[in-house]
Amino acid sequence: MENAIKALYIVAGILVALMVAAMMVYLFRAGARVGENYELKQSEQQVELSNGKFLYYNRSNNTISDIVTVCNMAYNTNQETSNDTINKVEIEILIDGKIFQILATDATEKNKLQLKSTDKRVDIYSLMNLPLSEVKYDDSSTKLFESSDLNGKLTDTTILEGERQYRYYFQCTDVGYQNISGKINSMKFEMYENEDYPEDI
Repeated sequence: MENAIKALYIVAGILVALMVAAMMVYLFRAGARVGENYELKQSEQQVELSNGKFLYYNRSNNTISDIVTVCNMAYNTNQETSNDTINKVEIEILIDGKIFQILATDATEKNKLQLKSTDKRVDIYSLMNLPLSEVKYDDSSTKLFESSDLNGKLTDTTILEGERQYRYYFQCTDVGYQNISGKINSMKFEMYENEDYPEDI
């Protein structure tokens, strides 16, 4: 009889130990899930924050100042991430049939736009502040828009009916996303002339 009671105590002890072990495994897994969920949520918030900075410019009435801001954000992002393929951001800007780019390469210079498929560059602030007919490629006497009908500067403004109007605006025509991270990896813009802008200014 004593042996039976001792056997019951042993079995009970084993059952309690198994229950404690199962409870510890459950708590460990639940804790791991909390950590994973926290990391996932943090990652999602970082993607939303990063994308939000760029998505603000996914509109049709960007000014040249907005384009300079987007280009600088892309350049800075690429520098901070060493131009890696997951976090890179590339920008294309179509102006009068010419495509200018900010690429995620070591050759990209701050405040310089590269003419697509060439090594020609233009200073973004020259493009912004000079009359379009006077803008030249870096280290060259060649004018960008020599045979163009573009007038004035990209920064030309006037007040019409109480609102500031620009001669030229930039429409975002495409936003690309990285497949793995979901981060924005490209944006395309196209310049257009404001039809309401008075010709005599």
